[in-house]
Amino acid sequence: MAAGDSWAGVGKTHRRGLIQNRLDTNSTSILYDGKAHPTKGGISTMNDDAWTEFSGVVINKGYSILEQSAASSIDGRTQSLAFSLLARSLSNYSGALILMKAGRVVEARMLVRACLENEFFLRALKADPKKFWTQLQADDLKHRQQRGEHYFATAEGVDENVARRLREWLKKSKVEHPDAKSISPKKMAAGNPTYIAYAQMSSDAGHASQTSLSRHMVRNRGGVPQFTPHAPIGEDEVVDTFRWGCLSLIRACGTVNELIWKSENDGIQEIVERYGKLLGMR
Repeated sequence: MAAGDSWAGVGKTHRRGLIQNRLDTNSTSILYDGKAHPTKGGISTMNDDAWTEFSGVVINKGYSILEQSAASSIDGRTQSLAFSLLARSLSNYSGALILMKAGRVVEARMLVRACLENEFFLRALKADPKKFWTQLQADDLKHRQQRGEHYFATAEGVDENVARRLREWLKKSKVEHPDAKSISPKKMAAGNPTYIAYAQMSSDAGHASQTSLSRHMVRNRGGVPQFTPHAPIGEDEVVDTFRWGCLSLIRACGTVNELIWKSENDGIQEIVERYGKLLGMR
């Protein structure tokens, strides 16, 4: 079984844990006089040190794969996209760790959400490189068209020459690419068990929603509502943020290995096993 496929069981078990954790968080008060739970070094669970150390192991693995690209005569589009997506995930998760240390877990979840999206894209690239590239081009074109249309709808005092060239480009692009569509992360993640985490983080961190906005209104002991930019979080959310960030990066490393070097392991299986032990699964 390929390494990328062997991780599916880890993702499914973790998904069940996430759902239960969210239920527990929603039913339990974690606020003290409108303040976030006290933290040590910005993060507040017993296993944070272990997860922080393990995150470093996973990040170092990602960097080692990128270093190999320098000696791999990478000149193909597929390889370049694969390494770029891995590099983006390393950047995103490194940023998330900085935010976690500062106690900004909600903001860290936004970046882990981006890591999950990168992993969806990598697996789509591996499944059908040509189709993925076509979708990526269409997505870029569709967003450029939308920006142009919005510009005309909202801008004032538009230079006539600029307006004329933009109208011509919009007309030509819609004739040549009438079916250009934005990429749907949900469709890109079809069959991927980690989509549940992506959707959860979209709701509780990535977008303004009832769930995410409710974080910022708290009540003191007298029941008076107060509003805070330091959104309180549950300890389970801290661990979940580490878990999903690590899992997305592990899967990204494995997918690049399989895509570029046709390798199913190269040290990644050991990391997967350590991940499982941290989850208490093995």
